[in-house]
Amino acid sequence: MRILSPLLSVNEVQPLCEVGADDFFCGLVDKERTLNSRPNTAEHSFSNKEDLRRAVVLTHAQGRRIFLVINSLPPLDINRGLRQAVIAKEIGIDGLIVASLLLIKKIDDLGLGLELQASSLTTAINSEAVLFAQRLGVSHVHLPTQIGMEELGRMMKYVPGIKFSIFVLGGLCVYAEQFCSLHEGFAEDFIPCQHFRALGMVGRGGMPLAECDKRHNQPAFSCGLCVVRKCLSLGVDTLKIEGRYLPLDKKAQRVSMVRQVIQAAVASKDDNVFIQHCQGIFQKDQGRPCKPEFCIF
Repeated sequence: MRILSPLLSVNEVQPLCEVGADDFFCGLVDKERTLNSRPNTAEHSFSNKEDLRRAVVLTHAQGRRIFLVINSLPPLDINRGLRQAVIAKEIGIDGLIVASLLLIKKIDDLGLGLELQASSLTTAINSEAVLFAQRLGVSHVHLPTQIGMEELGRMMKYVPGIKFSIFVLGGLCVYAEQFCSLHEGFAEDFIPCQHFRALGMVGRGGMPLAECDKRHNQPAFSCGLCVVRKCLSLGVDTLKIEGRYLPLDKKAQRVSMVRQVIQAAVASKDDNVFIQHCQGIFQKDQGRPCKPEFCIF
């Protein structure tokens, strides 16, 4: 089972490899507009292809892989996406994580030989959606956080030729990602989830902290560590950590946590013992006990 870590600079490659990262994902700033579901800035993506090229060289020297993310949803400039795919090929990127199915098809038609992976923003929520992506050239699907373990097991049964990734840390949104206006890229849109903490409740002065859980708000931290043992038994290929914007120490901390949990999942013979171990790791890291509202699954 592989750990897919976010990456923002060449200086992060070595430290993240040392704590257990197997693969990396990153974005590349475009000169005109973002091709990512992130701001088009150096705080979220590599600022230029030469820096990214150096990161690719170092990543490969460590025996790891690196994937470029192009996960903007429509309206997306397909030609700019294709140009970035060509750049990825030129600098030695191993593959692309793409949200637009049309762009996936267009890139596959170019015959670049890059591994094509479907972003979680394609919202592949059943086996038919995965099969459709496979026909377009996709070999690996990143699942949205709304997929449960039973659904995952069924999908893997009906689409055996596809590799799957799940979010195991981060990925705060508890709603269907592709259908949220946050990913449409319009700054003037009102995005309710960004304002929940400021909303009051009828007859009260404010929303009680106890009610700021999955039913009403984004949790402060999202965790899926307890399902790693189940994912291991199902044959899930990759555990993905969200957070390109995080400082290096936070990225390294999360990668180290996931590596510890994978080792515990392999060594443990009892599900309850394993879950208690995960809860202990969570409390040590977060300084608070594990609660249902933090759980991705």
